[in-house]
Amino acid sequence: MAQQWTVGEVSLWLGENELADYQQVFVDNEIDGSTLLQMTERMSERLFPKVKDQVKFLSAVEKLKDGRQHKEKHTVSALQLMFNCKVQFPPAVITALTNKDAALKSPTKNRLKNMLIQALFDHLSNETMYPSHVQYVERLRTVLLSFPLLKESYGSGSADSWWRYHLVFARSVLLEEASMLLKTDVDKKVIRGFSKLAAKLVSIAPNSNLKSLCLKSVDESQTDTERKGQMVNTAVLLLPSIFKENASHLFVINKDPHSPIPTIVLSSSDGKPLSDSTEVNVQMDGQKMILDSGEMDISLAMGIVFSLYHVYNVAYPSELKKTFCFLEAFVLNLGTLTTPVPVAVQRVTNALNIS
Repeated sequence: MAQQWTVGEVSLWLGENELADYQQVFVDNEIDGSTLLQMTERMSERLFPKVKDQVKFLSAVEKLKDGRQHKEKHTVSALQLMFNCKVQFPPAVITALTNKDAALKSPTKNRLKNMLIQALFDHLSNETMYPSHVQYVERLRTVLLSFPLLKESYGSGSADSWWRYHLVFARSVLLEEASMLLKTDVDKKVIRGFSKLAAKLVSIAPNSNLKSLCLKSVDESQTDTERKGQMVNTAVLLLPSIFKENASHLFVINKDPHSPIPTIVLSSSDGKPLSDSTEVNVQMDGQKMILDSGEMDISLAMGIVFSLYHVYNVAYPSELKKTFCFLEAFVLNLGTLTTPVPVAVQRVTNALNIS
């Protein structure tokens, strides 16, 4: 019965009656079924600036009262039952699920998909302070069973990779899980480790156009803090070249990665990898992995890349084995996860006088 509808169900009803533009207004005013049926014409005037929409609304309410428009509490009730009536889905998502909006099937990130993921993430975060990877995947599986339209027909062959990666990946969640798995604070260790070794690593890196561009950015730094940060970022970018490995498997500049492995993606309008205009992201399996709006730099992106390899149990590419071995043992101080330590790595550590 409409009398017992929740605010979410009223939002769904608005969408079904071509009044979706007003869903957020009704949510903001906490209009549930009981309130809806008691609304007067004067009240509706305050919510519907267009006379046409007001007439449409009043007509739909009259049909509800007359019992001529009985709607089962299908989508919203299913969602509320599934999540024990705790998840607050935005009205736009409720409508999109009900109408099987094509945007939810898009292979690229968009507003609707992000809103759905954020709602699920917020729900699990409220249940437990540190949701695990398994909890996220199990909840996602439940959603996909209830809403088959969300299942993907594209990607790498891994079931519903976009949803799986992006639901699990809020930056703090990934780093938290990696830290628990490896028993160390990955992001902090990466920054601290490279801070100690940056100057030495840069000094032994072979000369190249990339090195020249990075050092120019270091020289143009306005403060000592900025200079140190740029040196750390430079050391991260030059690390593969020290071991004569293929850096394109670790980062790319102004282009998409050529493989599905975790890769740092730098977007720079002036072509300089360390300029103020450079945007930093991480991609995996063709998808952008960073959803939050916080500031991201190259050293933190390196921590995220390393975490993705371990959380998803992805093997290091053969082109970067020495680079990641050095990162494990001498930047993160995790010991020899890669055994035995390659001779080339040991030579570099000897040159840097570290153990």
